[in-house]
Amino acid sequence: MKPDATPTEIRVRLVTRGDDAGCSRSANRALLECCEQGVLRNVSVMVQAPAFNDAVRLFAGRDDVCLGLHATLNAEWEFPKWGPVLPREKVPSLVDANGYFTTHPDVLRDRGVSINEAIAEVQAQLDAARRHGLHISYLDEHMCVGSVTGLRERLAELCRRENLICAATVPWLPSPQTRPANLVEWWVEQLRQVSPGTYTLVSHPVHDDEEMRAFYGRGRGMARGEIARRRDGVRRALINPGFRQVCRDLGVEFIRYDDARIGT
Repeated sequence: MKPDATPTEIRVRLVTRGDDAGCSRSANRALLECCEQGVLRNVSVMVQAPAFNDAVRLFAGRDDVCLGLHATLNAEWEFPKWGPVLPREKVPSLVDANGYFTTHPDVLRDRGVSINEAIAEVQAQLDAARRHGLHISYLDEHMCVGSVTGLRERLAELCRRENLICAATVPWLPSPQTRPANLVEWWVEQLRQVSPGTYTLVSHPVHDDEEMRAFYGRGRGMARGEIARRRDGVRRALINPGFRQVCRDLGVEFIRYDDARIGT
């Protein structure tokens, strides 16, 4: 990971977070690349996803990256699919007829998900991550699943009990009204307009390769190959040296969740 020159005056502390480690080997490689060559300081891990063991191989034992549990209770793709860490009969309100997670938090909300089952599953995910040698410092939500009534409060309780930073307490970088076509320009415009403070920049970098081109889902922008193309653009933006330089000029510092224990 390249050190950043310290700006004369820090205006924005930016928690740069990469999500979905474990969803694919492609994502794992891209996340590591963006930590070592780019601006990522935090990586969120999906324990039950198909490339979790590969993520463990790449990230376990590293102290230059802040690792978090990407609390996952949904499986949004048509391919691949994943289900719970716990036996499926113990969390029936979380799974579909095939034993996989449902596609969206709205489905959980509409079916009246058991919050106790949801918390038990997240706890099992955390325990599994730790058993595999990952030092988990924070917890965040896949697909903002904490929006399900009653769940975010229980996740905050879990964080306090397990001495984890609750990522939900650090606001996302606000979006301006107009969006440039170029992703780096988009991020820079957000940083120019935002008030001084601490914010989170969430990203999903991957490589546009055969593995990621197999990912697809229902809805706009989820066709085969589209996700790989878009998220490869995120990877290239995160390692763009011009983005780093502009951020330095704007007084932006890239930080970890565990820098000064933010979000506690």
